[in-house]
Amino acid sequence: MKRLLITLLAVCLTACSSSESTKYYQLTTPQGGASVATSSSAFGQQPKHLWVQSINVPDALASTGIAFQTSDVEYRLAEQNLWASPLDQQLQQTLVTNLSNLLPNWLVTNSTLKGDNDSLAVTVTAFQGRWDGHVLVKGYWIYQHQDEAVRRSFEQSVPLKDDGYPALVQALSQAWYQEAQQVASQISP
Repeated sequence: MKRLLITLLAVCLTACSSSESTKYYQLTTPQGGASVATSSSAFGQQPKHLWVQSINVPDALASTGIAFQTSDVEYRLAEQNLWASPLDQQLQQTLVTNLSNLLPNWLVTNSTLKGDNDSLAVTVTAFQGRWDGHVLVKGYWIYQHQDEAVRRSFEQSVPLKDDGYPALVQALSQAWYQEAQQVASQISP
């Protein structure tokens, strides 16, 4: 009996030590630093201010696990491949960075500033890999400028360049950047 318990314990310890370790992922932004808008008197004008509000995501995407869609109706959340920080925070921060690069004459922040602020509210309804070898980023945004508001739906699909979670996160980052390009082109005069 004692030998059986020792053998069972050894098998359990071996199984635990050979299991895959947890990996954490962070969205990326294109290479190059963020542009900084300044209110220098040499340029004679104040930069436009854009406040990127908190990004709204559904509860399933707010989980720490990276989402993968296995069919039209079935989704899986990874248990060993997790977001390094909450997805809504990563989406907001990378959007601020991307828009800062794309709108160099604007001051893009994740908080309101004194004075006249335009605002951007984003709701992401899909942010996952898919069974067909693509990622899907979908949702809508509302841009508020003075007394006017514009609502636009978006859907970005990017093919995976390779198998695995690193390629999945790179493709999601690329799709999110492409949406930032769309936002910048539609809100800048």
